[in-house]
Amino acid sequence: MNKGAYKYLFWGMMYIFLNIHIGYLNILPNFVGYIFILYSLNLLSGEIEILNKAKLPTIVLIPIGIKDILEQNYLYKLLETQYSIIILKFLNSLEVVLFLYVLYILCQGISSVLRDRGLLKIEKSINNAFRTFFIFSVLVIFFDPFSLNLPLEFGYIAIISAIVCCIIGLYLGYLFKKIGDAI
Repeated sequence: MNKGAYKYLFWGMMYIFLNIHIGYLNILPNFVGYIFILYSLNLLSGEIEILNKAKLPTIVLIPIGIKDILEQNYLYKLLETQYSIIILKFLNSLEVVLFLYVLYILCQGISSVLRDRGLLKIEKSINNAFRTFFIFSVLVIFFDPFSLNLPLEFGYIAIISAIVCCIIGLYLGYLFKKIGDAI
């Protein structure tokens, strides 16, 4: 088992879920996280066959993630047309759906390895964290395209869901790192 691959998964999750901005520039853009995840998929796919299913969606995520270099509100100001904003909202939703699929495949593949090695506590933690992440991601997917026209109260649901997704995403990254240390 390639222990270093789990560290790349950890760093990939950090880049995806930590958004640190200097002005309008995101210094931890998502596409770098997707590159780390793709690299770890390449390292682990020889040992965990199911991970091959996640490679193509991760490759698609890399160019979609490039838009995250600039802060979203700044992009909206730059584009200033409703049509462009709708396209960005669609890309955001597509990114979440593809990432959900990649994360699902990762969690399933890693869970099977953990089950085989008797690390049931970490396996249960990964499965529970993914389920919770999935539920809140669906809320984000549902509300994000409509957020421009929804009342403010519904916007809070999307904001809270996004915060919960970030926390759980960071926790999953921690679990991936912990797996690398345990194996």
